[in-house]
Amino acid sequence: MAVILIKRADSDGKPADGNLARGELAYAFGTGTDTNEGQRLFVGVPNGGTSRTAIIGGEYFANFLDHAPGTLTASSAIITDASSKIDQLKVDLLTLDSDTISTESGNLVLSSNTGIVELGNLEFENNEIRTNSNSQTLILNPYPTTDSGTVIIKGDLRVDGTTTTVNSTEVTINDLAIIVGDSGGTAPLEFDGAGIIVFSAESNSVFGTTSPSITYNGTTDRWDFSRAIDVDSAYIDNIVSTQVSITNLTVTDSATIADATVTGTATINNADITTLDVSDSATIVDANITGTATINQATVTTLDVTDSATIVDANITGTATIAVLDVTDSATINQVTVTTLDVTDSATIVDLTVSNQTNLTNASITDLTVTDSATINFASISNMTFTDSALSQFLDSDDFVFSGGQASLKAEAVEDIVGAMVSGNTETNISVTYQDADGTIDFEVPTASTAQVGVAQFDSNEFDVVAGFVTIDTIDGGSY
Repeated sequence: MAVILIKRADSDGKPADGNLARGELAYAFGTGTDTNEGQRLFVGVPNGGTSRTAIIGGEYFANFLDHAPGTLTASSAIITDASSKIDQLKVDLLTLDSDTISTESGNLVLSSNTGIVELGNLEFENNEIRTNSNSQTLILNPYPTTDSGTVIIKGDLRVDGTTTTVNSTEVTINDLAIIVGDSGGTAPLEFDGAGIIVFSAESNSVFGTTSPSITYNGTTDRWDFSRAIDVDSAYIDNIVSTQVSITNLTVTDSATIADATVTGTATINNADITTLDVSDSATIVDANITGTATINQATVTTLDVTDSATIVDANITGTATIAVLDVTDSATINQVTVTTLDVTDSATIVDLTVSNQTNLTNASITDLTVTDSATINFASISNMTFTDSALSQFLDSDDFVFSGGQASLKAEAVEDIVGAMVSGNTETNISVTYQDADGTIDFEVPTASTAQVGVAQFDSNEFDVVAGFVTIDTIDGGSY
């Protein structure tokens, strides 16, 4: 078995550029890492008029493929399975496994089974955002750096719960009316206490037992003010009030206030009043009353405003024809010895011995013996025998030797025949020469070269030759 050794080194570095010829291979056996060239296979590639060393493989890279396709393996390449899939992927703290995206710290979970996306304490499900924190608090902070910025909600805003707290220092509402208790009930009494309360509805250290408020009284169907009212430049029609303090009240037209009950003191300053009736004490300063003012059981109607939301072998079988057989008359010849026989017509001859000049024409002959020359034309002959003298009449004694009625070619004749055969032939990659002087044939094969097929000699250190078979023992590219 042949052994081919390419260039090699026990180090972890690659051959220098120009060290490998174009197409020449080399290997570094030193332990490979991502910072050296150990366990790599190299090849020389053209680089202008010289060559450079290129990495084309090696055990370092093959080790990355030492696992089943479709399975994520540490310190190995990603190989997808027949379905172009991998069982999981990891990026930093993120893990994509089956139908779930999670993190090592547990603050991100994307699961198709539940339809819930978890980010830290946040959960996203369908159109809902919620927290799973024990604090039960969800914070929207548009700019955490300074806890500032603006949260903009496109569309309507609905708050479900028992308490809504606004900690801003200023509240601006574009709607012309604020509706409270829109789902409170179906009767006035069910809206009792609706309104505006300053600071706290409970007893407190700021305002004492009762904080300033404007609340609806479901029993009387009236607004209750927990503090006196101070009005400057107001136009009032059909008012029911308790303990109202009005400053700069101007009435420009006649006002009829019916069924008004004033249970406290009415103070009116700088008012032009046409008709005014007060059923309790009233202090009126600089009021211009042009008619009668009657204030008794006044009713104010409640205003509700709802605003919104991919061949040919020739196999010849014929008749062997013996020429020069003269038969001049028909003859039947059986077991006779003839000295001279001339047959000029057809003849059937059995056991014929001819010892002198014989001419046979159209003869059927069995067991013919000729002791002298014979002329045979158109004859069918079986078992023909000649004497040495007869044979000499037919065959050239320069080429044949006669003995016991048998003729044999002389050695020289055989040599001449064979010599003519080989000398007159066309040989390829060999020359054949017949030496008539010594009766030998010279065969000569040229020495092999890059331009000539011929005989080659093999170095026993690099080739093995056994029973005519040549095998390469070792081809050594050396080291670098």
